[in-house]
Amino acid sequence: MRATQLRFLFRSALSLAAMAVSSFALASGAPEGGFALGGIQEGLRRSPDQYLAAKLEVVGAPNCSDPKNEASCVSDARIVENFASRGGRFRPGDIVSLHGGGSIGSVYLAFTVPAPDQPNVYGATFMSLDVGSRNQELFRADLKRAGL
Repeated sequence: MRATQLRFLFRSALSLAAMAVSSFALASGAPEGGFALGGIQEGLRRSPDQYLAAKLEVVGAPNCSDPKNEASCVSDARIVENFASRGGRFRPGDIVSLHGGGSIGSVYLAFTVPAPDQPNVYGATFMSLDVGSRNQELFRADLKRAGL
């Protein structure tokens, strides 16, 4: 695996950890805001001209270049709802390839950008398994705060 891919995966893992901390803070009564903002801003920093903020459903089994390394897996995901996008034609029902998409049927709120050195594959800088209406509201609010 190339160094750029490792950095991308490491930063994605950090973004997921930050999302988990944000979710914990919300659940513990901390002030609202910033649910997804850090991940959105990181994605825009990496790829201001091509991104997808959407509700995604994994529809394909993972395809792994190294079966012992989950970070090498890519899954097909269907766009359920497009909240914001740029640099591509992303319509509900379209399929995108997603790094680490999880098992078939998993649904996420995600901010994704193109993966380095992998055409037509996206990696998440923010991802949440909690796709309830409250988190969708927070996601939309953070997209708006980021200027999208």
